[in-house]
Amino acid sequence: MRSALATTALCLALAAAAGWIAAQQSPLVVRNLLPTPSADAREVFLTTLVDEPQRVLFTAQRSLTTVRRGEDAQGGSRYWIHRYGDPARPELPDRILLQSRSRGARLLVPVGALELDRALASPIGLEPAKQGGGGSVPSRLVHLYVDRLFAGTYLELRFPNRERDENGELRRFDLVAIRGNRVRTADFVLAPNPRYYRAALIEGEMPHGDLVVNELPGGAELVLAFYEDLARAVGPLQVPISIFDELGLAWGEVVPTLVDDRWQLEALPRYATEAPSPEFREATARMVALHLAARFESRPERERLAHEMGEFLAR
Repeated sequence: MRSALATTALCLALAAAAGWIAAQQSPLVVRNLLPTPSADAREVFLTTLVDEPQRVLFTAQRSLTTVRRGEDAQGGSRYWIHRYGDPARPELPDRILLQSRSRGARLLVPVGALELDRALASPIGLEPAKQGGGGSVPSRLVHLYVDRLFAGTYLELRFPNRERDENGELRRFDLVAIRGNRVRTADFVLAPNPRYYRAALIEGEMPHGDLVVNELPGGAELVLAFYEDLARAVGPLQVPISIFDELGLAWGEVVPTLVDDRWQLEALPRYATEAPSPEFREATARMVALHLAARFESRPERERLAHEMGEFLAR
């Protein structure tokens, strides 16, 4: 309890100091003056490609993004970038979807959009999803930097990449999100390019395998890696946020929403998760304190996030 109060006091002190500076300067100046996060905070860097503004370099190594390297020598892996917001909460920072046919997909969701206890819980007895799907989608809270400037605290999710067949060719699969009797499908990099589920539905075929459901604030949700070969068991995925909702926000009516009344999600088992530890909650509070101090959201949104952070710490 004492350490939680100390962390809360630190958060308030940081926010108050940044607030005073912000009253004198712009938010951009404040973000440059914020202290470097602690060593246990993962940092993610995106660098815009000058000649291809729709692509970025991704790295978790600060040394690869220094000014000394110059614009042409920035390091990292290349991804296409797709930004999208939530019309119901337009003052939140955009989500960022990174896509690579050779590396898979990464999704970055701003901390203000998360239900913290659910999003930061750890799966119990489940291996991380590897190539081909199935397992837990690795996720972690990160500090995001865009073109070397602090851009906020985000939840980073790394979706499984494709596996190779016996001939060394990459197998394609779709990501399928099911809620109730509604189904949204995308390809393996979360692009609205579905192939297999619609064809299976027309043929009356049903996915099979050891299906497990995510219990999320919006309701039970089943997420699958779905292959063209229906004889192959699907790979269910444990995710801390709603992929059904994210696909709708990212692509709107472009992503197909199918109706399949055969699903009975209530009868399926749920993934077991473990609540964040007190130490993890305190580390999260330190990360979110910097996010709040940088003033990415409007005042009402910052006050709401600060209140939720206080409740998260107190649990």
